[in-house]
Amino acid sequence: VLTCGSSRLARFAVADLEALTDKPVFLLEGGTASWIKAGLPLEHGESRLASPRIDRY
Repeated sequence: VLTCGSSRLARFAVADLEALTDKPVFLLEGGTASWIKAGLPLEHGESRLASPRIDRY
């Protein structure tokens, strides 16, 4: 699942990630802002990262 503040930037990364893996890739519609608005839980800080964060988009 890819997300960012509003989901606009993450939307660009979906096709790139799909091309690199045979796993399904999903976009969190509305981004993190919608998640927060729905009252869903958040983790703070960098937790459970598969690799160091690299902002590319």
